[in-house]
Amino acid sequence: MTPVELVEKWVKAFNAGDAEGLAALCHNDAVNHQGRRSRSKAANASG
Repeated sequence: MTPVELVEKWVKAFNAGDAEGLAALCHNDAVNHQGRRSRSKAANASG
């Protein structure tokens, strides 16, 4: 997947409110620093 394709998929999932779709684009050890901090793919998927 190209960087452009990744961003397009991220934007589509974000706009759809698809937390699982967003998490699927992340590495298993991803850290989300937006608002409440979460430290895993599973935590990011749960919102």
